[in-house]
Amino acid sequence: PDGCVLTPRAVGTITWDVPDTRPGLLAVDTGARFGAGGATATAGGSPISYRAVAGDTLNDIADRFGITLDDLGFLNPLTSRQLQAGDELNLREALRGGASVPPPSG
Repeated sequence: PDGCVLTPRAVGTITWDVPDTRPGLLAVDTGARFGAGGATATAGGSPISYRAVAGDTLNDIADRFGITLDDLGFLNPLTSRQLQAGDELNLREALRGGASVPPPSG
């Protein structure tokens, strides 16, 4: 359909092993605070996502979950450091890169 008339000559499986660049990265919710008062979704007692509210900052959110601002950026490839109310942030490494993150309740 795209106009390509070439026939593939070989098919193969591509695999690679990427080392874990952040071993032990684990967000732990220490509770709402000024600058990080949004809602958290959990699974098995561990936070998996966070919904920002007005006045939240990335620094305060990272602090709330016991991770660095760099870790928060790793979990959420942010295109801007501007946070808007309603933005949802991933807090679990396994969900990095667009896996389905359930919305926080409340």
